Amino acid sequence: MNWDVVRAFARVYARAVSGIPIHMDFDLQRRHFRLEWQLSVTIRQPTEVFIPEIHYPLGFHVYVSEGLKWTFDWNLSVIYISNEALHSTTIVYVIILPKQ
Repeated sequence: MNWDVVRAFARVYARAVSGIPIHMDFDLQRRHFRLEWQLSVTIRQPTEVFIPEIHYPLGFHVYVSEGLKWTFDWNLSVIYISNEALHSTTIVYVIILPKQ
């Protein structure tokens, strides 16, 4: 199997966004992911980001906007980002970086 091809196709991506996506980027070389969206306070479901294990063999760090909370489902390889404290429409973000 050509693992370079697998890495190129198995990207980190948002599979559901609790609002309007503004920007999403995954740098394959550095393995940095950033998602920005305009939060909708009427949507109760979390934002979901798929994390392929192939990109983060040593794990990863997750940074989210203040007022958001994240959890990780190891079985599905999905980060769930929930609105815990924000009560107005605002621009929020999640950043995922590899552990070194």
